[in-house]
Amino acid sequence: MRKNVTVGLLVASVGLTALLSIANIQSVTVNYLFGTFKLPLILLILLSVGLGMFIQFLLGFFKNMSLRQEIKKLKEEQVKVKDTLTEKEVTAK
Repeated sequence: MRKNVTVGLLVASVGLTALLSIANIQSVTVNYLFGTFKLPLILLILLSVGLGMFIQFLLGFFKNMSLRQEIKKLKEEQVKVKDTLTEKEVTAK
């Protein structure tokens, strides 16, 4: 179910981006710190969306990595606690 919602949102966002891009074909001047350049607005929109998706991917990737490390550490701790409890049960009998 969650995968279907994710795919639906992805399709909707791609469709909305495509509609906005097609409706904005005129050329624009982009000013940045070191100069300016002209670019069709459709490319600017697509570059902005692509850059946003890339940044979101990186953030999700690093968050996922840290969560996996935490899970691994907690599993190791769980094994140690189980071993300690097993040893205490054996010595108590």
